[in-house]
Amino acid sequence: MPFPIRCGRTHWAVNRTTFLSTILLVVSSSIVIVAQQPGAASPPKILQETFAFPPSIQWKVGDMEVSVIGLALGPVTSPEMLSKAREPIPHENAQFFPDQNDVVAVQLRVTVPRPTQPQTVQSSGLFRIKGMAGNIEYPSALTPLGLVAPFVLPFGVNDIPFKGSDTVEHWDFFPIPPGQREFLFEVIPPSHHPILSFRVTVKGDKFEVVNLTPGNESKFVQFTKNYGGTIGGEAGVSLQLGVAGTKVSGFGKYTQGGKSFWLKGEADSLGNFKLNEYHPENQLTGRLEGKFSADYRQMSGYFSKPDGSNLEPFEFQETDEAGYGGEGIGIPPCPTPNTPAGWKTYINERYRFCFSYPSTYTAIAEPWLPAYTGSDENSGELREAVREKRYFELQDTQQSGAFVSVAISNETFDLQNLARSAPTGIEGPPEPKLFSNQVFYYYGAGGGGVDYAHRFFYDLKCKTLIFAFGPPSDNNVPSEKTRQVEPQILATFRTY
Repeated sequence: MPFPIRCGRTHWAVNRTTFLSTILLVVSSSIVIVAQQPGAASPPKILQETFAFPPSIQWKVGDMEVSVIGLALGPVTSPEMLSKAREPIPHENAQFFPDQNDVVAVQLRVTVPRPTQPQTVQSSGLFRIKGMAGNIEYPSALTPLGLVAPFVLPFGVNDIPFKGSDTVEHWDFFPIPPGQREFLFEVIPPSHHPILSFRVTVKGDKFEVVNLTPGNESKFVQFTKNYGGTIGGEAGVSLQLGVAGTKVSGFGKYTQGGKSFWLKGEADSLGNFKLNEYHPENQLTGRLEGKFSADYRQMSGYFSKPDGSNLEPFEFQETDEAGYGGEGIGIPPCPTPNTPAGWKTYINERYRFCFSYPSTYTAIAEPWLPAYTGSDENSGELREAVREKRYFELQDTQQSGAFVSVAISNETFDLQNLARSAPTGIEGPPEPKLFSNQVFYYYGAGGGGVDYAHRFFYDLKCKTLIFAFGPPSDNNVPSEKTRQVEPQILATFRTY
């Protein structure tokens, strides 16, 4: 499934009053999964793990979506392995192999989207590669009487037994000699061209699963979008979601009653998601499970209360960025209706955003005296940023040293890697904050006796926009007056 392409990256920095921003994009091409196994003095006879959502290994064959949701390894005649067997069919040839007492078993979950109706059996396309010549081993079925050789057809092996449902969970078995602990699997659909390769290795009592698809790059999905729609027949909803890899979070509001809520959850590589609804932020009030469309412009699925009651369908469509009249027609939507009387307005026509600020603040006089640049290197970078409309700074005429700076980095917006610039004592990405339906990500002052401005990050069409408020004056944080004006200014921010 294609994923959105992000912008390129550059790197730049400025000093205390001109705010440092360093963001690195880290892309991983492999995923490691560790088995959860009780501690024991000797290795278990059966090694098994069930993988939590979202699975790391997934693929599509036609309309079918296939996920690896479990692995098992051990003697084929053990009770634990035979518990995964199906009932034997009369006259089929089932047998155990004396030289292959063990099996490696792969548990698959296969879904056919509605309204497509699955056939009785289908092929997952999964095979095991046995050597350098590329010889393949077909998956077998396991019965109490032994392993059953697969029924091979031109389009593959019928290993997915649908039973009147659009979702089925199933085990594929591959007999192996005792002691083998590394396996290469490939997905070969009816086109006969492999679309996925992954290796399973047993290390002690742990599974390691690595995606080895040639030319594969970790498909890191990242965006912030606004959606609107309904839950059931009447409950209108507007929400803003941020997606970073498998992590999904955001905010929403019901149009009737104006109740706000928080959303947190995960999505897999096929666009399926599971979200929890909270109101207030730490109280679970509902669940949403569904699927993004291929272009992430639609969301659909089912909502329920935490206990599974009140089951209702939902449909959401992407809306414009801010939901305001100036969107898309080049008219800056500032000042906004919530802007206090007498405030001034800043409009950045190059990057198409605007905000308002108190009349006590004024832009720093150019040509950017050394007092505001610190070093020759910073001075040059800052002057370039100002020329490119990537930097703007205000000072409070009634509060000595107080400033608001707005910087635009060409760095790709990346929540995970913003953690590299986290204040002392803070780990992980900045926390989301909602201001007038706009999601910013916030770092406070931190600790360790180090002075930090308050910083708010925003995904500005691939780039990273940063508001910084300072200077620290009360216990390493901005003054009370500055802290009060922060949400007021950010609530007037708009893009167009």
